[in-house]
Amino acid sequence: MKRMENDILFFQELIGDCTAARDSKLYQIASKFGHGTMQSFDVMPGAEIVYSNVCISKPIHKNIRYSAPFIEVTYCFQGKMTMMFSGQMDIVMHEHDISVFNGTSRLDNCNFGKEPFVGVSLVAYLPQIINSLNIMLGTMAFDEDMDFQELFFDGGCFVQPASKSVEHIFTELLLLPEQYRNYLMRIKVMELLLYLVGKMEYRSDFGISLYQKERTKCNE
Repeated sequence: MKRMENDILFFQELIGDCTAARDSKLYQIASKFGHGTMQSFDVMPGAEIVYSNVCISKPIHKNIRYSAPFIEVTYCFQGKMTMMFSGQMDIVMHEHDISVFNGTSRLDNCNFGKEPFVGVSLVAYLPQIINSLNIMLGTMAFDEDMDFQELFFDGGCFVQPASKSVEHIFTELLLLPEQYRNYLMRIKVMELLLYLVGKMEYRSDFGISLYQKERTKCNE
């Protein structure tokens, strides 16, 4: 559970108690920052799902770079989040928005504005995610797919209203039946990553895309 473990290294005061379950870890927000939980699932090598249901009263300061290339894709069900970058415009994520955050970006801090925030995040890491996708799809195509790997190195962060198709993926991630959750999560991770590698479009000739309008982007 790299994402949460890395975050704890830099946000030590934000996280209170941590409880390990059979297939996940549940992190409690420290009372001096607010309340709520973040639950992290290792879906498969290179992919993690994080469920956030928090109310954080203080900005979270974060100015780091991770050693492993990663992307973090988040859908906001409730609330908003403001992301602040060094020397760049602030980006605000609202309800029904999707954000794609690249690990090469320099994020200074996040502010939830003291309001409840409910969201689901997919965090994918190179190189492990390539092997996982190849195994699931019975191919070696992702080893050579530079378009896919560029997602992890292109830099920047953008926020956009999600299409109905993407909302459907994240809603299913939120409502998966527990007895099949581990298997169905893998399918949803694969589905979402294939949207991303498709250059943010899916059957554009039918007007169906990952986003509903022009995206807001912040690059270094």
